[in-house]
Amino acid sequence: MKFCLNGGLIIGTMDGANIEILEEVGEDNIFIFGLTTDQIAKLKPYYRPRDYIEKNVSLQRVLDQIGNGFFSPEEPKRYKLLHDNLTTTDPYFLMADFESYVETQERIDKVFFFSFFIHTQKKKKKKKKTKIIKLKGIC
Repeated sequence: MKFCLNGGLIIGTMDGANIEILEEVGEDNIFIFGLTTDQIAKLKPYYRPRDYIEKNVSLQRVLDQIGNGFFSPEEPKRYKLLHDNLTTTDPYFLMADFESYVETQERIDKVFFFSFFIHTQKKKKKKKKTKIIKLKGIC
Protein backbone atom coordinates (compact mmCIF):
# COMPACT_ATOMS: atom_id res chain seq x y z
CA MET A 1 0.00 0.00 0.00
CA LYS A 2 1.21 3.51 -0.78
CA PHE A 3 0.20 6.80 0.72
CA CYS A 4 0.63 10.25 -0.76
CA LEU A 5 -0.56 13.63 0.46
CA ASN A 6 -1.96 16.29 -1.85
CA GLY A 7 0.81 17.63 -4.02
CA GLY A 8 3.07 14.67 -3.25
CA LEU A 9 5.41 13.44 -5.93
CA ILE A 10 5.03 9.84 -7.04
CA ILE A 11 8.02 8.21 -8.72
CA GLY A 12 8.43 4.48 -9.18
CA THR A 13 8.79 1.48 -11.42
CA MET A 14 5.87 0.05 -13.36
CA ASP A 15 4.94 -2.76 -11.01
CA GLY A 16 2.83 -3.52 -7.99
CA ALA A 17 0.79 -0.68 -6.55
CA ASN A 18 2.24 1.81 -9.03
CA ILE A 19 0.18 0.21 -11.80
CA GLU A 20 -3.01 0.86 -9.83
CA ILE A 21 -1.88 4.38 -8.91
CA LEU A 22 -1.18 5.16 -12.56
CA GLU A 23 -4.67 4.02 -13.50
CA GLU A 24 -6.18 6.25 -10.81
CA VAL A 25 -4.13 9.43 -11.19
CA GLY A 26 -3.20 9.29 -14.89
CA GLU A 27 0.18 9.45 -16.63
CA ASP A 28 0.57 13.20 -16.03
CA ASN A 29 0.58 12.73 -12.26
CA ILE A 30 3.11 9.96 -11.75
CA PHE A 31 6.70 9.53 -12.90
CA ILE A 32 7.49 5.99 -14.03
CA PHE A 33 11.03 4.78 -14.71
CA GLY A 34 12.86 1.54 -15.32
CA LEU A 35 12.13 -1.82 -16.80
CA THR A 36 8.67 -3.31 -17.04
CA THR A 37 7.83 -6.69 -15.51
CA ASP A 38 7.98 -8.29 -18.97
CA GLN A 39 11.38 -6.76 -19.70
CA ILE A 40 12.74 -8.03 -16.39
CA ALA A 41 11.42 -11.54 -17.09
CA LYS A 42 13.29 -11.60 -20.41
CA LEU A 43 16.46 -10.12 -18.93
CA LYS A 44 16.57 -12.25 -15.77
CA PRO A 45 18.34 -15.33 -17.18
CA TYR A 46 21.12 -13.16 -18.66
CA TYR A 47 21.29 -10.33 -16.15
CA ARG A 48 24.74 -9.18 -15.10
CA PRO A 49 24.76 -5.98 -13.02
CA ARG A 50 28.39 -5.36 -14.02
CA ASP A 51 27.29 -4.80 -17.65
CA TYR A 52 25.30 -1.73 -16.54
CA ILE A 53 27.93 -0.54 -14.07
CA GLU A 54 30.72 -0.62 -16.66
CA LYS A 55 28.71 1.54 -19.08
CA ASN A 56 27.77 4.28 -16.60
CA VAL A 57 30.39 6.49 -14.93
CA SER A 58 27.83 8.06 -12.56
CA LEU A 59 26.72 4.63 -11.40
CA GLN A 60 30.35 3.61 -10.89
CA ARG A 61 30.92 6.73 -8.77
CA VAL A 62 27.86 6.03 -6.61
CA LEU A 63 28.87 2.42 -6.05
CA ASP A 64 32.45 3.41 -5.25
CA GLN A 65 31.15 5.81 -2.59
CA ILE A 66 28.91 3.11 -1.11
CA GLY A 67 31.78 0.61 -1.13
CA ASN A 68 34.54 2.85 0.23
CA GLY A 69 32.72 4.20 3.28
CA PHE A 70 31.87 7.67 1.98
CA PHE A 71 28.42 7.49 3.65
CA SER A 72 29.76 6.00 6.86
CA PRO A 73 33.28 7.34 7.48
CA GLU A 74 33.21 6.19 11.11
CA GLU A 75 32.49 2.65 9.91
CA PRO A 76 33.86 2.33 6.33
CA LYS A 77 32.81 -1.29 5.80
CA ARG A 78 29.23 -0.71 6.96
CA TYR A 79 27.73 -0.94 3.45
CA LYS A 80 30.14 -3.49 1.97
CA LEU A 81 27.48 -6.20 1.87
CA LEU A 82 25.09 -3.85 0.06
CA HIS A 83 27.84 -2.88 -2.40
CA ASP A 84 28.71 -6.51 -3.07
CA ASN A 85 25.05 -7.42 -3.55
CA LEU A 86 24.44 -4.58 -6.01
CA THR A 87 27.53 -5.35 -8.05
CA THR A 88 27.06 -9.12 -8.23
CA THR A 89 23.47 -10.32 -7.90
CA ASP A 90 21.27 -7.18 -7.74
CA PRO A 91 17.98 -9.10 -7.32
CA TYR A 92 15.87 -5.97 -7.80
CA PHE A 93 17.57 -4.89 -11.07
CA LEU A 94 18.59 -1.54 -9.60
CA MET A 95 21.65 -1.32 -11.84
CA ALA A 96 19.47 -1.86 -14.91
CA ASP A 97 17.05 0.86 -13.77
CA PHE A 98 19.64 3.43 -12.67
CA GLU A 99 20.00 5.36 -15.95
CA SER A 100 16.24 5.55 -16.41
CA TYR A 101 15.87 6.76 -12.82
CA VAL A 102 18.39 9.57 -13.37
CA GLU A 103 16.63 10.61 -16.60
CA THR A 104 13.29 10.66 -14.77
CA GLN A 105 14.76 12.78 -11.96
CA GLU A 106 16.02 15.24 -14.59
CA ARG A 107 12.54 15.36 -16.13
CA ILE A 108 11.05 16.01 -12.67
CA ASP A 109 13.55 18.82 -12.10
CA LYS A 110 12.48 20.47 -15.36
CA VAL A 111 8.76 20.11 -14.61
CA PHE A 112 9.05 21.48 -11.08
CA PHE A 113 11.54 24.20 -11.99
CA PHE A 114 9.20 25.38 -14.75
CA SER A 115 6.23 25.34 -12.36
CA PHE A 116 8.24 27.23 -9.73
CA PHE A 117 9.41 29.75 -12.36
CA ILE A 118 5.85 30.42 -13.57
CA HIS A 119 4.61 30.75 -9.96
CA THR A 120 7.45 33.17 -9.15
CA GLN A 121 6.72 35.27 -12.25
CA LYS A 122 3.03 35.53 -11.31
CA LYS A 123 3.99 36.66 -7.78
CA LYS A 124 6.32 39.32 -9.20
CA LYS A 125 3.59 40.63 -11.51
CA LYS A 126 1.13 40.76 -8.60
CA LYS A 127 3.63 42.67 -6.41
CA LYS A 128 4.31 45.11 -9.24
CA LYS A 129 0.56 45.67 -9.73
CA THR A 130 0.13 46.19 -5.96
CA LYS A 131 2.94 48.76 -5.90
CA ILE A 132 1.38 50.63 -8.84
CA ILE A 133 -2.02 50.67 -7.12
CA LYS A 134 -0.42 51.93 -3.88
CA LEU A 135 1.45 54.65 -5.77
CA LYS A 136 -1.76 55.65 -7.53
CA GLY A 137 -3.48 55.95 -4.15
CA ILE A 138 -0.72 58.20 -2.79
CA CYS A 139 -0.81 60.63 -5.73
